[in-house]
Amino acid sequence: MKSKKYVFLVTLVSISLLSFAGPNEDLVNACKQGDLAAAKAAIEAGADVNAKDAGGSMAIDNAFLWPEITQLLLDNGADPNGGNYPPLLQACAGYSTDVVKLLLDAGADPNKPGISAPTDMYRNLIDAEKAKGKKKANKALIKAWEDAMANAKPTVTYPANAFLIGTNHVPALKMMLEKGMKIEYEDGTNALQTFVTYCNSREMRKEEWTKNGAAGYARFGYTSPTWISNLPDERNGTATEMLDLLLSTGVDFNKVNANGFTPLCETLKGTILAVENTKQGKINVATMLIEKGADVNASSTMTNSNWTYYPLCLATEIGDISLVKLLVDKGADLNKTVRASTVTLFSSYASVMGEGGDGYTAVTIAIIKDLDDIANYLIDQGADLTIGVHGFATLESGKKGLRCLTIVQNKSPIYWAVERGDGPLIKKIATHLSGKRLPAFSARQMADVGNADANDMTVRYTCVKFSKSTYSPSDYAYLIGDKEVANYLAGMKL
Repeated sequence: MKSKKYVFLVTLVSISLLSFAGPNEDLVNACKQGDLAAAKAAIEAGADVNAKDAGGSMAIDNAFLWPEITQLLLDNGADPNGGNYPPLLQACAGYSTDVVKLLLDAGADPNKPGISAPTDMYRNLIDAEKAKGKKKANKALIKAWEDAMANAKPTVTYPANAFLIGTNHVPALKMMLEKGMKIEYEDGTNALQTFVTYCNSREMRKEEWTKNGAAGYARFGYTSPTWISNLPDERNGTATEMLDLLLSTGVDFNKVNANGFTPLCETLKGTILAVENTKQGKINVATMLIEKGADVNASSTMTNSNWTYYPLCLATEIGDISLVKLLVDKGADLNKTVRASTVTLFSSYASVMGEGGDGYTAVTIAIIKDLDDIANYLIDQGADLTIGVHGFATLESGKKGLRCLTIVQNKSPIYWAVERGDGPLIKKIATHLSGKRLPAFSARQMADVGNADANDMTVRYTCVKFSKSTYSPSDYAYLIGDKEVANYLAGMKL
């Protein structure tokens, strides 16, 4: 396998050299290395500034990090739109602000997409192999490339997506929008949907580029300017600055993406999944979306499923009380319920088992996640404490070794609080339930599947014996071994 890869790479390089032998090759190399003198020398030696290589790339496409060389090429008649993958997209994605301006001023089309056409590459590979003659040409290799070419489809990259995925290149976004860059795409998607999926803070962008920017370019034969490893703030803005520019276009910021999520829910979902040091940038974006008028009660139903999520429930799972309060202040319905394969939506709160089904309100999620500040706030705001969960759930109490997977009906917040053993929260909920009728709660143990420690599958957990058809809160507390809470709840007639 390794030898085949080596032959393949050598073949690619050989074709490149054949296609760009002499001054043309020298010019491309000068562009990659940022060598202005060598670029001038190549042009004086007769290099064609608009020549394309086997992949449809031109010299100017490789000069995107170097404004002086880009200007030299433009002065000598280079097409500012470049080849199949425009230099403008490369410059936007590489924080090369000066080159973005040069290209736009020279007439580059801000809406020309990047086209990766693998068919051209395969065709050149086939032609080069056939040129060896019938006896020397590798027929199996030709057949493999012909099959690959038959199935290959061009990849289209919209200009905005080229840099919204990996940068906070604020000045480039501003210039591109001023020149008429479209952010609503032919396939029905838009740039905002891309942005919220990949948004990140200024600090994290800088850290990423410090670690990977120059090294990444070097792997493709490019020399980088020194600023790549220490992104200046004038190039690298904040996520909210990027968002503000996108929203200024009037883009629909409640439109669902291909996965069924609104921009707000997509941002919140991404925050849940993000590593800790990237969460704040996404929270800032979610905050701005809410402040700018995103529909705080718009549901997001995952494509090809009936799993439904709401902003308040997602924000609760994140655990950011400021975000929760902002949503409530903007009119979020406290009692919208999640229906999902796992209630903690994209993570599991206590074990590999998790929870699923429907009826999960924000306050229930807060209790499950041990977020007492959010749970207390939502209760004070009037959350309905009689709404119960229907589905499967991990029963995990304060009693050592008690954990099992159950099927439940009408498991309302008081039952979750009893399992957590949270005395103050139990008392608060009980007080709010005074004079109210709870729907009948029932539970039964599922099969033993999953009743094991997540770190040691040889460790088994015990479950309670469900002998009654329904359980009051006090009955349930007694069942799981918390007699003190059971007595308190019985005294409260629960």
